[in-house]
Amino acid sequence: PLVFVHHHLAYAVNDEVRRRLRLALGGPSIASEERADTSTNSGRNYFLELLAGAGYRSAGLDVEFPADGDLTLWIDGRPLFVECKRPQTTNNIRKHIGDAGGQLMRRIGKARMANAVGAVFLELGKVETKGQSLLVFTDHDAASRELPDHVRSLTRSLASLWQRDAPAAIQFVVV
Repeated sequence: PLVFVHHHLAYAVNDEVRRRLRLALGGPSIASEERADTSTNSGRNYFLELLAGAGYRSAGLDVEFPADGDLTLWIDGRPLFVECKRPQTTNNIRKHIGDAGGQLMRRIGKARMANAVGAVFLELGKVETKGQSLLVFTDHDAASRELPDHVRSLTRSLASLWQRDAPAAIQFVVV
């Protein structure tokens, strides 16, 4: 993933991206050692922002890393503000969506652009693996066959956690 980030964001290196890269390299090297209550997970949180930005950039979108939020994408001259979240458990997905909604409301209000919208990039790896580092498949072909259905099933089972109470600033959730 680090090579992917470098490849797609090399054009965008500025002080804010450098700061996030430094922070992304902090924290424990093993995900199971993260502790949300002590912010040891912040390194992976920053890396998620960089990885999401690289993914959007690889799809041809213009990506910015503003100091007051996670990402801003520009689509046909219209800003799409994105907040990235990594809930640790199913129980705190709603909290993360609510937090993202508040952040997006502030960013949209500050932008004073009628056509601005917000989205949440929700990474559910820690929820799905329950703190373990990997989903296990017997081989590459099995992973290629089974993983898309697995992700769809997970998303459907958890969608009510963000669909029912999502703040108005959130136009959609990317899982």
